[in-house]
Amino acid sequence: MTYNIVVIGAGQGGLVAAAHLAQHGHNVKLYERNPRNEVSYPWKDVFTKTMFPTLGMVSPDESLFSPEPAWTFISPSLQGRITIPENPANGSISMNRRHLSAHLIAIAEECGVELHFESHVTELCFDGDAVCGVVVGGEKVSADLVIDASGLLTPFRGSIPARFGLQAMPAKDDVMSCWRGGFRRKAGSPDPENKNHLFLRPNNLNGIAWCVLEEDDTVDVLIGQIGGMTVEERDNMLAFIRENCPILPDEEPIYGRYASICVRYAMPVLVADGYCLVGDSSCLTMPIIGSGIDYAMLEGYYIADMIVRNEITSFDAASLWRYNVEIIRKFGSETIGLDIMKRALLTMPEQNIDEVFATGVISGELLFDVMRGSIASAFKPKTVIAALKNMKTLLPVGKMMMPSLSAAGKAKKVAKHIPKTYDYEKIAAWKDKYNGFFNN
Repeated sequence: MTYNIVVIGAGQGGLVAAAHLAQHGHNVKLYERNPRNEVSYPWKDVFTKTMFPTLGMVSPDESLFSPEPAWTFISPSLQGRITIPENPANGSISMNRRHLSAHLIAIAEECGVELHFESHVTELCFDGDAVCGVVVGGEKVSADLVIDASGLLTPFRGSIPARFGLQAMPAKDDVMSCWRGGFRRKAGSPDPENKNHLFLRPNNLNGIAWCVLEEDDTVDVLIGQIGGMTVEERDNMLAFIRENCPILPDEEPIYGRYASICVRYAMPVLVADGYCLVGDSSCLTMPIIGSGIDYAMLEGYYIADMIVRNEITSFDAASLWRYNVEIIRKFGSETIGLDIMKRALLTMPEQNIDEVFATGVISGELLFDVMRGSIASAFKPKTVIAALKNMKTLLPVGKMMMPSLSAAGKAKKVAKHIPKTYDYEKIAAWKDKYNGFFNN
């Protein structure tokens, strides 16, 4: 059977879903409010090199890739430093988001997706409580299914009837307010020992800042704070970075823009009658790293492939719940634990962070693993020996982190026990448990 499907937004997940569905004969229309050449942000981010073969898609030209860069993490006092070395073997690559979007757009076009740029979806259409289309430019476009890939702050979640249990907007602490800009490198500045510096909670910022020297001798700067950021706070942080990174000039940036980045666990409910969430719209991201490109593309592929393989044959919430269960079990169960740990680190006294850095227990390898949801490196002999030697320093930190570690384990189990079938009462009870780790 052929379905009429509308995708809102040319995010990575939306484009993957659209391409896969159109390739298998479905009528897919995608509406994006931006011009074609302005889709996505004009900066680099990281994703897995093997993602395209996993999705059955042609990979971008390798000349557009660069290895995931080495990172030097700097403690709040600026005294402690941990470097994660460049590691091409881990399979992660860095690529300009606009180049990635252009590649996905070309694939979607080749697969037969009807692409509409500079087309602003203003509202959803309903038949009773069921979504049955969208309004674009004052005209109704009917659909059997609407896939919402319009981003973290999508207005459409909030228009879904309350009985489905979708959260309209993320909470203030679920969002990192960021400013990101590109600069020409300061003339005559010396080459830094490490090109990529990431400051943890610098200068009383409730978040991070980084300063990255790119291959073309430009400087990439990000300043991110949980819960909001004023222009004054941004300017103070730029002054702080200039003081600590001589490559950053005093001149105005080549470009600069604000963005809201999702730094929370996946929303528990992703579907309603005729409607589902994909990518940042579902808040499925990596709460420590902040880049959800892999997850977004996988979400888009999963919903499309379930339809292609006839695992989903109607688009009521009960049928779409299969997709919801798959995403929460596979990915939501990981992000919820990471989110708990992230919030614990953001509330830990800065002195304790500095003391842990000073022990040398946390290596670049361990930090890399933890950022990706693994603690395997923590049990290597050299790590265990270093920890035993620094027990006096680590015990107070361990006591502070134990409740969060315990909660992270419990949260993962709760996520895995998402109800298999669509039952309002069971889902509501499960959702209360799932969200309960963040309600205090």
